[in-house]
Amino acid sequence: MTTATADELREHIEALRAFRAAYVAYLEGGPDGGRDLRQAVIKAIPAAQDAMNTMGGGLAVGSPPMTGSPMVYRGLENVAFLHEQPDFASASRPCTRR
Repeated sequence: MTTATADELREHIEALRAFRAAYVAYLEGGPDGGRDLRQAVIKAIPAAQDAMNTMGGGLAVGSPPMTGSPMVYRGLENVAFLHEQPDFASASRPCTRR
């Protein structure tokens, strides 16, 4: 974790908010939501991941036991769209509540 100034922390918080807003819009758009919603998420990932790294946070998701291969996916770039993969698909969409 690095030391960040108050202004940098505000920028990181805004990056996380921007990612969340893009991600929620993408999820609410559903499978037919349009490519622009997905592109907005992809565009927001680097700054949000940088914010998480700076603030000492992280995100990791393990593969489901039924796959038979114990993999761990780390970082927004590897986790954001995992729910679209057959082994990770479920009847419900990812949680977006605060």
